[in-house]
Amino acid sequence: MRERPAGQASVGRVHHVLVVDPFAVLSRDAASRLRTDRVAIHHVTDETVAAHMARDEAVGLVALLVPESSDTGTAREQSIARWRQRAPPCSLLVSTAAGLAGDIQRALRLPAAPAHTDAGAAGSSAAVAGARALAAIVGRAPATRRLRRIIERIAPSDRAVLVHGPTGTGKELVVQALHQLGLHPEAPLVDVNCGAIPEALMESLLFGHVRGAFTGADAAQEGYLGAVGHGTLFLDEVAELPLLLQAKLLRVLETRRFRRVGSTEERRFHGRVVAATHADLRRACVERRFREDLYYRLAVLGIEVPPLAERREDIPLLVAHFAALQPRVMRFTAAAQAELGARAWPGNIRQLRNAIDRLAVTCDAESIDVADLHEHLEPADEALHGAPQSLAGVPPDLASALLRLDGHDKLAAVESLLIDAAMRQYGGNKSAAARALGVHRKVLERRLGRDHVAALGGDDDESIEPD
Repeated sequence: MRERPAGQASVGRVHHVLVVDPFAVLSRDAASRLRTDRVAIHHVTDETVAAHMARDEAVGLVALLVPESSDTGTAREQSIARWRQRAPPCSLLVSTAAGLAGDIQRALRLPAAPAHTDAGAAGSSAAVAGARALAAIVGRAPATRRLRRIIERIAPSDRAVLVHGPTGTGKELVVQALHQLGLHPEAPLVDVNCGAIPEALMESLLFGHVRGAFTGADAAQEGYLGAVGHGTLFLDEVAELPLLLQAKLLRVLETRRFRRVGSTEERRFHGRVVAATHADLRRACVERRFREDLYYRLAVLGIEVPPLAERREDIPLLVAHFAALQPRVMRFTAAAQAELGARAWPGNIRQLRNAIDRLAVTCDAESIDVADLHEHLEPADEALHGAPQSLAGVPPDLASALLRLDGHDKLAAVESLLIDAAMRQYGGNKSAAARALGVHRKVLERRLGRDHVAALGGDDDESIEPD
């Protein structure tokens, strides 16, 4: 990070302040109160992680906290010396928890909040919200920086966006940043999980309906397309959208108009559609499970969210970020940091966050070491250490055997094989079979043809709790 003078304030600029708190003297609530429309606070207790974060050019000021005690002068000198050895050249402020707010204001030369109009306040608030949404995508790896740049470039547009990436990579954060940095951040962000809504209800919820449109429609209802206004309609798991609704959604994207169920009146769609999926939509188009014309309409602007394996440099920062969200102070030894950085994390950022949450609850150690990781977390994936990548208890030649299945589409054959096995094992009960397969019941129902259910002859036992 280049040396930057702290005292150069600019109008409308959000100042990013890295608060390094090696003695954990600042509470989470106190750190939250320091945040304003002009100042974004990044509170970190691990000095090694903070030194990495200080290299980010967005950080304009580093505040190093020392304890308020009789030997504050000695602690101050030792902290400064230790920080100078680890960190790059930067604007450094040494302070205590009690005086931090005033010291930051003076260091940044921030004036008192000026009087402003409601419109000006709204614009400032939107800019701050956008900056925070982008900052929520934690990391400084090349892939992460590239992701943030693409979001900033794409956001100020009303074109459809397709966000693709593996499960657990943070696609929802990308969508939130697109919305907050978009043309209408004050408008609603409507989240629709296409895989969790029954097909019979999906059209009514998406388009709305008029009174009497179908049995039980006692009153008119606004659909998501109308309720979103000028905002963002987020279609999560868009690959699970039924084919019939895919055709209707395509018409909305092409004409910007839609009709409520049971109505002949056309309404205008003013919002922006952002879709997300972890599925391979191109393969789905080839297999005629997804409309090719809709795919190209959604993919006018595309964002590929990288897996954690492509941004390993971010793991220490993510660990510090998730640790700071816990109700207690968490520190990790250098060996523990190395262990966390070496793990495979097939579940990506979601799995890493869950691991930190588990350690916060189950591990009492103030400084978490490798032994604590082994005791409280699942064993590390052996794939990084040269062991063959296979599931426990599964024959190593299973993949080869599956590749010898009849038919051209081996993936579809394996899917049918798993569905058959799950349905037979649970006596045709779709809820239990879906849980065994790790998918939502509605997803299984869509992949399970009527002929398939009839052939099995299983009756669906609804006594098992719904998903």
